Amino acid sequence: MNFLRIQFMLPFRKIAAATLSTLVMGSTAQASVTTGTMHAPRMFHQASTLPDGRVLLTGGTSSPGNAPFASAEIYDGYGFLPVADMQRARREHAAIVLKDGRVLVAAGITSNIFDPSTAEIFDPSKGHWSPAAPMNTTFTRATGRLLPDGRAMVISKDGDGGSHAEVFDPVTGTFSKTGLLRESTSQFGLVVLADGRVLKIGGRLKYADTYSRNTEIWDPATDQWIASGEMAEARQDIQPVLLPDGKVLVAGGRSPNKHNSTEIYDPATGQFSPGSDMPLAFAPDSATVLDNGNIIFTDPDLRHMLHYQTATGAWNITGPKREATLATSVSRLADGNLLMTGGATLNDASNYAAVWDAACATQPNVVSSITQAVPGDGGEVSFVVHAAPGCRFEAQAENTNWLSLMGSTPMQMPESDSTNAILRANANMSGAERSASFYVANELVTVTQAVSTSCPWEPKVSPDTIAVPYQGGDTTAYVSAPAGCSWRISSMPSFAWILSGGTGTGNGSFSYRAMPNPDTVARSDWGMIDALGQSTGTFTFVQAGPSACPTAPKVTLSNSSFPAAGGTAIGTVSAAPACNWTIGALPSWASVTAGANGVGNGSFTISVNRNNGTARSAMGTASGPGVSSTFSLSQAAAPCSASIASGAPVNGYLKYASCPFSVRGSNYYADRYIFNSEPGKLVTITLSSSSFDTYLYLTNRWGTILKADNNSGGGSNSRISFQIPTGQTGPYTIEVTSYYRSSGGAYTLSLTQ
Repeated sequence: MNFLRIQFMLPFRKIAAATLSTLVMGSTAQASVTTGTMHAPRMFHQASTLPDGRVLLTGGTSSPGNAPFASAEIYDGYGFLPVADMQRARREHAAIVLKDGRVLVAAGITSNIFDPSTAEIFDPSKGHWSPAAPMNTTFTRATGRLLPDGRAMVISKDGDGGSHAEVFDPVTGTFSKTGLLRESTSQFGLVVLADGRVLKIGGRLKYADTYSRNTEIWDPATDQWIASGEMAEARQDIQPVLLPDGKVLVAGGRSPNKHNSTEIYDPATGQFSPGSDMPLAFAPDSATVLDNGNIIFTDPDLRHMLHYQTATGAWNITGPKREATLATSVSRLADGNLLMTGGATLNDASNYAAVWDAACATQPNVVSSITQAVPGDGGEVSFVVHAAPGCRFEAQAENTNWLSLMGSTPMQMPESDSTNAILRANANMSGAERSASFYVANELVTVTQAVSTSCPWEPKVSPDTIAVPYQGGDTTAYVSAPAGCSWRISSMPSFAWILSGGTGTGNGSFSYRAMPNPDTVARSDWGMIDALGQSTGTFTFVQAGPSACPTAPKVTLSNSSFPAAGGTAIGTVSAAPACNWTIGALPSWASVTAGANGVGNGSFTISVNRNNGTARSAMGTASGPGVSSTFSLSQAAAPCSASIASGAPVNGYLKYASCPFSVRGSNYYADRYIFNSEPGKLVTITLSSSSFDTYLYLTNRWGTILKADNNSGGGSNSRISFQIPTGQTGPYTIEVTSYYRSSGGAYTLSLTQ
């Protein structure tokens, strides 16, 4: 099909390098671009830059509620390579590159939270981990700093585990406690001063739910923490940075709202002075010093990155990150660029990694015609990007399945100052206009698309799951489509092919032939229907395997005709060896008392209840998967039965010779009278006698007792009033008997309805 390419060219004058440097830094620069993916999605992990410029990534987790990782990997500038697992899975741990190039990993949330805080060391030259002496305290969320004398400090970020930090000595391989902290806070700032002392700043007071302005300093000479000056504003979530002149920059933070103010700490006086405000409120989760001494800050809630120029104290917006991510690790590469790895949006960690390019961060991008339309039947859109030669940018419609980039991303600018990012749109058969917004060269662009005029909705095969018998055969399937929409069946299951009608316009059908299934189990495969050069849907053929019951199981009864008194019979089942069968669908007066289920040939026992009414018959079934057969049962009527008509009383004599059994049991004399009625009729039966205490029963055609009575007729007489239920038919049986065994005599029975 023909695709329409839309390209808008705006006048653009190549900007000299000197002019570029004077622009607002990174206002639209694409400074962070994809650099492959990690082997695991990580958040709350650590990234440590090794002396050779590679970056070691350790631990983390895929979601806040999931278990931590023991895995580790190294970024070498080209991609990610797995290395040996840590000896303990952990997240939110401290990771410190020691002066000899080894990496100390300590504390954090480990695979066993009841362990004392453990530590281990990675040797890049050998590529393996070895245990370090355990810490004295459990720190579940920790951070660490390398000290000028080669030792390393580890401290709890939550203020848990006691009011002290711990110091690791690589010479002895052991940890020791520092003196007591003056204040227990979480999310504080920590920075090593030029003279080797450690400054702890602000945070949230652990037990007071307030924010701190205080600072304190650990002195390695005394191993004690002493109070220092106060900030002008209380802050948590800060990343203080040592400046080239030995002072400390404290930027942003929150208490609880974010700040855009900054303060400068002077170790010589122990006091703070105001710094230049940031261009927006920021609560940084990382601060990384560049080769030129400038600093890049990131915020977990924002895509923007902030750039601080130490020479002038000026702030600029740079970046941005590709997503606003929580717990992303940022580390400096050997070439001066920054590696950003992992992090999470909506609590799900990513294995994504990006590089922030320091040189291109100062080069602005221009994207022309940021809103474009594509025809409903599909086509292409082309966004013209102007940027500095050699700089890279990304173009990817990540949140839509109907737009795709023609080529790969990231893209690199040629020697000319412009290039095209071309995306192809599928035909819009969604039934409604649609649009997508995404980033091209860090500029938010939008593509809209009207509904296709040819196929406003997608053709479908109906039903989308087609059942095919195991024998195969020729069948017809149906297609539903808009009246003017041309479609074709572009693929069929491997065991079927089209005989006719594989293309059409509007509603239609196609005939196909399916091969017999040679396997012993069912199989399935799928086909596809296309319109306007793209798949609009799939359909599935499900073909049964050869039946375990090629024929229905057959039943032979030792006796299928039963006397009124009931009895039992043995049923013999003839079935294929693998055929599972079940005996069922019996009437209420019969039941299977043994062997109701079986495989292959077998037998069962059937029992028939006593019949107190007219002769009766019914069918039972022997069923297997997809097949069944029936067998018949019959039973003679109860003896000594006579008819009775409505309004015609009967004078009888209850005696021993009347009937051999009664509903009431043995040694009760009984007479039975049969009548027909219709649903909804009210039936009234009366029984009176001066010779015996009467008892009266009404049963249906299956012998089920519908109602019974002893004395409702007054004195020792009986009376039943019963409305025939909807859907029931006769005949019905009245049983005349006595309250006492072996009792009888003259009686009068009447029926009205």
